[in-house]
Amino acid sequence: MAFVDYRLCDNCQCKVFYDVNLNYEFGKTIPVEDLIRGKSYKLERLGDWAVLCRECAKTHKCEIIPL
Repeated sequence: MAFVDYRLCDNCQCKVFYDVNLNYEFGKTIPVEDLIRGKSYKLERLGDWAVLCRECAKTHKCEIIPL
């Protein structure tokens, strides 16, 4: 399994889960409003996300806050 097929922890960059079966779309024809915030790809209807491994979740948390 290639390293690129994993979703990495946004804090320490270790492997968190194997994501090869997710429906990613790459390419220059994707409208900017459909891209995941700060990324160059689309994943279903996902607008933004954060992922923490179990170790980092002991000292960090993900929050949803208004822009």
